Amino acid sequence: MMDFLVVRHGSPRQLTVPERLVLSSFAELIIDTIQDAWPIDTGLSQSAWEFTLQASVAGEIGFTLLNDVDYVEFVHLAGTPANPPLWETLIPAVLGNIGPALNQALMVAIAATEREVASGIPFLDLLQRPSQPVAP
Repeated sequence: MMDFLVVRHGSPRQLTVPERLVLSSFAELIIDTIQDAWPIDTGLSQSAWEFTLQASVAGEIGFTLLNDVDYVEFVHLAGTPANPPLWETLIPAVLGNIGPALNQALMVAIAATEREVASGIPFLDLLQRPSQPVAP
């Protein structure tokens, strides 16, 4: 994605608010999908999934998924081996399913930003412009 942004912008840059909203919306969808597939005993490890964006520094586009429940390494589906832990197979599967749509939506948002820059809107103004939430 950074390569696409650099080609369109000419250099690395941070994401604008609308672009961060695209990334955040998809990160939330990924968390929801993980939670839907996560086994529930007490619900604690299922509800502990969260993400942090890496999008406000030039050269960073992404997010980190986190589940800080101390026993997350031992969570597995009933009737399946405990090794590997569920997150090791589930996260790549979810990212494989949702990732292409995320990349496409983010490319569309970046291209829209760059069209605005080309039309004369200062990039610094675009960084601070509020935006409407984006549905993946």
